[in-house]
Amino acid sequence: MTKNEETSMEIRATNDRVVREIFTKIHLLLSFINAFKTALGDVYVRLLTSLNSVIPPEYYDLKEIRADLLMKDETGAFYNLEVQRYWYKYLRERLAKQLSTLYGGQLEAGQEEDSLRPVHVISLLDFPLPQYLRMPPEIIVPFGMWSEGEKPVLLTDHLRVTFLRVGDYREGRVSLCGLPGELKAWVEFFCNAHIWLREERCMSAISALEFPSVREAYEVYRRILSDPVRRLQILALQNAEMERYFMMASFRDEGREEGREEGREEGREEGIEIGREKGKAEGKAEGMAEGKAEEKVDIARNMKEEGMSLETIARMTGLSVAEIKKL
Repeated sequence: MTKNEETSMEIRATNDRVVREIFTKIHLLLSFINAFKTALGDVYVRLLTSLNSVIPPEYYDLKEIRADLLMKDETGAFYNLEVQRYWYKYLRERLAKQLSTLYGGQLEAGQEEDSLRPVHVISLLDFPLPQYLRMPPEIIVPFGMWSEGEKPVLLTDHLRVTFLRVGDYREGRVSLCGLPGELKAWVEFFCNAHIWLREERCMSAISALEFPSVREAYEVYRRILSDPVRRLQILALQNAEMERYFMMASFRDEGREEGREEGREEGREEGIEIGREKGKAEGKAEGMAEGKAEEKVDIARNMKEEGMSLETIARMTGLSVAEIKKL
């Protein structure tokens, strides 16, 4: 078996559906978030309310489900934990959109800004970041609203994005030096659980599993992959996602080359190219919307159960007030 074949047959602990199933256990989600906050020097969270962590079995075959977990703590602060498996050009803009949607969507018409609560997007990156971004050599990279200059001033701590660079750690570009023990264990789990399972390592010999929460997460991971039907289902969706990603990358390269050629021919096929690109964009948008529609309903239902206003839920999910009333 070649390295590529072996990789295509593996389901890592960073797989979207695996992460979602692990973190349906709210105490494991709380453990991970607190390990993360410890590394940032933040105050512990005592209580987390998950707004969308449960995936009903009938949703398992939706190809666009992502490990995009929305939650809030006992102070009302929001957290969005997401897994990004591939780099794409507009990742940073997407994160900014998430922040603005979650933050601005808290206010109803006429409501004062003092009711706003912080929003923290935690992005687990399962790929090496491009070198041209010139990231600092740390595995955790926090971003906030700071002034420029020799003595930066914090404008507000309400808007934060933090990268956890699992892919860069896997490639040896960053180390775990300085991380608290439990977060180190979580990173090792996300990076190496598939290796531990493949090599049938004894659990007592894996230092990361000394932490009960990480050990339980590994047991969930093993249980998922021990079900042959479930494993094949996840594997098929994983490979389909990979094929779509590289197909879209190929389309972009082909489009650029076609554009150059058509430019050399003095724009003779300009109208055709515009139509082709428009079709690709529309097809991609329709596919993503179809996969995410059901998840929006689940998020809205949980928000409604948490007592959030219909108008706020509508702004944060894109559903109409009439649709939300029916949930």
